Amino acid sequence: LSHFSLQKDGVKSNIKECNKLKPTTLKATEAHYFRKFEALEKILASRLLITSRLLQDKPAMKRKQRAIENKKKENRLSHGLKIGASGIAAGALFAITGGLAAPLIGHIVAGTVAV
Repeated sequence: LSHFSLQKDGVKSNIKECNKLKPTTLKATEAHYFRKFEALEKILASRLLITSRLLQDKPAMKRKQRAIENKKKENRLSHGLKIGASGIAAGALFAITGGLAAPLIGHIVAGTVAV
């Protein structure tokens, strides 16, 4: 439990008791802080490695982004062509069927053709 949560619950924390958990001898204290420093050093080294890899891969990332953008443009173009072609085909179909069906519909409305 943190110091804040102990105080929030109405329990007074005793700092002296918390200090008992820390190493008491000089050698133990040095070892404790040495381990903390090593952990910090490992974290720092791993972050530096990640950063250097990102910087080295920057041209490759740009190439990948350009390739993705080009593919998106091609997809948009092909999508537009497909939509346009289907619109032209549908219009032609409506024109042909409407042109062929119009005389039949006219005769039905006029009542000259028996159905």
